[in-house]
Amino acid sequence: MPWKEVSLMDQRREVVALASQPGV
Repeated sequence: MPWKEVSLMDQRREVVALASQPGV
């Protein structure tokens, strides 16, 4: 898996985690 794909997946995971946090 290219490092670019890994970074994209990391970013998406961070965004999902932030969006799923309650009280935001």
